[in-house]
Amino acid sequence: RRVPSSRARAVSSSQFDADGDKTAKVASWLLFVNCLDDDGNLKSTSLLSRTQLHNMERRRCAHIETASRFSFNRMWTHDEVNQYLQNEVFPLPFEYVNSKEKGKGIGTPSCPWVLISKERLRYEVVNVDKPTGSDLARFRGRHKCLVKDANIIIALRRGIPEHVYASWDPEYQETGDDGMFLDSDDASSFEESKPTILTRAGKFI
Repeated sequence: RRVPSSRARAVSSSQFDADGDKTAKVASWLLFVNCLDDDGNLKSTSLLSRTQLHNMERRRCAHIETASRFSFNRMWTHDEVNQYLQNEVFPLPFEYVNSKEKGKGIGTPSCPWVLISKERLRYEVVNVDKPTGSDLARFRGRHKCLVKDANIIIALRRGIPEHVYASWDPEYQETGDDGMFLDSDDASSFEESKPTILTRAGKFI
């Protein structure tokens, strides 16, 4: 059994290696944040704009320009897929989610994410509790599609506070009520006492 690794062997023009190794690449890896409602359905099924995808990439919740760094094997178990997504593809979001789930156990979903398919110009939640490598291969795109037409898309089950999600963008900075930028020590003490206000290019949002 192959163990998930960022050095998994790449494929060239086709989805899977002709020698049966079953290792694949896709054109993009996307992680949707705050996109599910309380029932686990997508709040919106419309395709994302280029601007939205760019913002996701800045917040390390998408790999488009860097998608070639990653690959998956259709023979992976759910645990192997989960480990790869959390440790290799989207470490920052999952580090936050796991830090909030520690010690809870009861009532915590066995899988912190759901698989999303892109069908007929819309997104849909895949009804699979514990997606495996075979599921990634099946829902990456049309049957036998090329790398440029394939995507791996997942969505976090847990909501992320908007100020936390925004802070993953390196262009964002924290400010106090007086509009002054805070250094790291001031910011940590400020968070304990007052809500965080985020700005971009010096403007409140």
